[in-house]
Amino acid sequence: MFRVVQEASTNVGGHSGTTEVTLKIEKDGPNCLVNVADDGRGCLSDKRPAQNSFGLRGMRERVAAVGGELRIRTAPAQGFALSISLPISGRESNG
Repeated sequence: MFRVVQEASTNVGGHSGTTEVTLKIEKDGPNCLVNVADDGRGCLSDKRPAQNSFGLRGMRERVAAVGGELRIRTAPAQGFALSISLPISGRESNG
């Protein structure tokens, strides 16, 4: 989770031209939900990343490796939003 949020933050800082970023992390039943959204440039939703671009690919691979799901919403001048759902496995600690 940390690495995915870290990469999303790096992408926002390097590509979005944003003035605001929202990070929301919450528990929803057996899942951890993470949403990272900005109000920046956005891009075409069907635009394929450059061949040497590993940010989104790496995030997808990390999320898939733990049985999660990653969704992207974006459009030119509409910002960029990542929604990630990861199963919470193992025993939780209450403090």
